[in-house]
Amino acid sequence: MTKIIADLPKTVDPAQSWLVDGWAARFGVSSDGVRQAINIVGRDSSKVRKHLNDGVRIAVRDSSGVLRLGARLTTCNGGFGISVPYHSAKNGWLYKSPYFYGRGEGETPLSEFTHYTVNDHVKLSLHMEGFVQFSGAGGKPIISGFNKELQQAKGLGLKMHGPSPMLITTGPLFTVTLYGLQEFRPLGTNHAEIFEPSDFWHHPKFSGPEDTAYHLEFFMFPRSLLVHASIDQGNRLLKKEIETFKSKFRFQHEFRVIEFPGLDIFLGLMICRFPEFQGESGYMIAGPGTAGPGEEQMYGIGARYPCPDMIAEHNPTCLDLLPPRPEGEA
Repeated sequence: MTKIIADLPKTVDPAQSWLVDGWAARFGVSSDGVRQAINIVGRDSSKVRKHLNDGVRIAVRDSSGVLRLGARLTTCNGGFGISVPYHSAKNGWLYKSPYFYGRGEGETPLSEFTHYTVNDHVKLSLHMEGFVQFSGAGGKPIISGFNKELQQAKGLGLKMHGPSPMLITTGPLFTVTLYGLQEFRPLGTNHAEIFEPSDFWHHPKFSGPEDTAYHLEFFMFPRSLLVHASIDQGNRLLKKEIETFKSKFRFQHEFRVIEFPGLDIFLGLMICRFPEFQGESGYMIAGPGTAGPGEEQMYGIGARYPCPDMIAEHNPTCLDLLPPRPEGEA
């Protein structure tokens, strides 16, 4: 078997299932993942590999008909990350907030948050062993990582626990909200997962056709469900019924499939319209809620760009990683 894989032709013919399956095993993705990549970059196996390892861009067609880049998903060691590098705002507010499911949206006062600021783009990194954090996604690094001796995040992060730490089934794993889309970078020639207005779904609680912001919800599913996905006009789709914890209703949706090499899970993405924030332009990233080992209180982490002016009165901690001062400098 090892010799057969070693001798795989460099050109991947999608009509030869054994060849597609062989390259799929080598790349750590499903056979349909390879077929989708071939449709995008051609049959050269090196280009297919590069495409699969390059991550995924999400583009949304705005109300004026322009395709705008909204979010970027990339692989990282033992997981993946989500960032929004397509907006000019680099002054961000990061926070850790307590979860109280009995409260309504926005009812937790900011005084109960832990506040941080950064001066560049960040990435929400999700590691499958159960660590979620914000790390740098621009030219300026931020304080991040996990101290194993102290068992705590170095910057802004959460440690999950349990036999399957990264397992969220009661709602989305994370969300991204884009508002003022006209100030986001146009798509250009890069490939992206494109969402047209016909691809948006209507949330009966908070979305309407007049809304001009966009709410991206990413759900996690076990890799075994990929056999039920299909390819339609270049898009991989999975029809799945889900139940959301906060909305307390079940519904069926055709999710856009996002697969990462080497992971036992994949993401299903759906987008709905969302009310604007008083005509502003920017974005928010919200991570999963969790309680750490031995904790009962649930917490979540998130980011908002640009940083609201009111955050200054809460004395936020800056997470920018500053270079060490030269010797002798006070």
